[in-house]
Amino acid sequence: MNNANVVCNHLQCGVAVSVMGGAYFGEGTGSVWSNVLECKGNESSLCDCPYSSRNDRCNHKKDVSLKCSGKNGPRLVNGKSRCSGRVEVLHGGQWGTLCDEYFSLEDAAVVCEHLQCGAVNATPRGATFSEGKGLLWKDDYRCLGNETRLTDCPVSAWGQVNCSHWNDAGLICSAEKWSLRLSDGGGRCDGRLEVYDNGTWHRVQDKIWNLNDANVVCRELRCGFATSVYTSSRYRETARPMLVIEGRCEGNETHLRNCKTSLLQRSPANVTVVGVRCSDHMQLRLFGSEDACAGRLEVYYNGSWGTVCDDSWDLVNANVVCRQLSCGYALEKIKVPNCGRSTGEIWLDEVRCSGNEPYLWKCPSALWGHHDCSHKEDVILECSEHKEMRLVEGKHSCEGRVEVRYQGRWGTVCSEELDSKDANVICKQMN
Repeated sequence: MNNANVVCNHLQCGVAVSVMGGAYFGEGTGSVWSNVLECKGNESSLCDCPYSSRNDRCNHKKDVSLKCSGKNGPRLVNGKSRCSGRVEVLHGGQWGTLCDEYFSLEDAAVVCEHLQCGAVNATPRGATFSEGKGLLWKDDYRCLGNETRLTDCPVSAWGQVNCSHWNDAGLICSAEKWSLRLSDGGGRCDGRLEVYDNGTWHRVQDKIWNLNDANVVCRELRCGFATSVYTSSRYRETARPMLVIEGRCEGNETHLRNCKTSLLQRSPANVTVVGVRCSDHMQLRLFGSEDACAGRLEVYYNGSWGTVCDDSWDLVNANVVCRQLSCGYALEKIKVPNCGRSTGEIWLDEVRCSGNEPYLWKCPSALWGHHDCSHKEDVILECSEHKEMRLVEGKHSCEGRVEVRYQGRWGTVCSEELDSKDANVICKQMN
């Protein structure tokens, strides 16, 4: 890795992420140099590294390959290992730090993944790994937490908060043989369960998976508690290798590895890939009317529902919301009756979507919870496709008493004839 770091630095490609042998990117042609390099890692080029000669001959089947973090990629500095330290990002050939006020757990998860360092252990604040001496980038990343590279995340500039190098973001990744994440859902607290094992992320199969096991996953990821367990059909297909486990958690363990877990060599029959949704997963709803596709816009974030301020709000933003809720497109003329005034948090302000974002929280905006609004400026919108069903009195939007609207009135559904097939249709209709 020391040798590889010199190459990445020389090419202005960040830091080394991994070193692969066996001509990973194909065999080269020409000579094969057999010198043994002994770089310290801070040299400006391989020419500056000490080396020794070897007598044995090497062939192109053993050509060295490596991966760098890349331009605009991250590194961790001044930690105990390459997987911990002060967060720095490379822009235009210069390294600069990030402000911890804007560095979320979602951002941290992507940096750990980008550097192939497992999962997040901690995000210490207050320049824990000493203050940087160079530039302080005003990058405010808006990662969902399931991206593979930091450059995949939307980014905007800071809002009102002033930062100095005392606020340099720090990060400690697990760098463990076994780490967890939830992938391909709506954020880092929802998705297909994947386990990082010996340098590779694996999908997980488990024939006896239940909410006790899922609760441990949510707790380990600092995502609250489990609200649902899903199968792989909810998420896009992936070619990742499979890891078959039998988890027997009590539900109060702090890590999945603390459970009585068995790794199986062969996949048993009738086993599905595991997916989990945790309580701290960001959600969206239109609230305060009788229609699930019209009302006051609310976002579930940091454990509570809050509203969105209408500063800079336009039809482009509204269309992202309607599409996310599977409610068609946004209507220009809103006929929603009075939705009442919220008394909760105002989570988002100055939202500026481009129009092709899959989730509202992928759009640039002011920092979460930072605004100059009152609840009289809450966003209200109406979408083209109206829903005639709702779930009420549950802990979240995908749980509750089933109600159907008929002839302009809401009524309930009798449970005597309701079976799991009916329930699956309801869940699908409610997205």
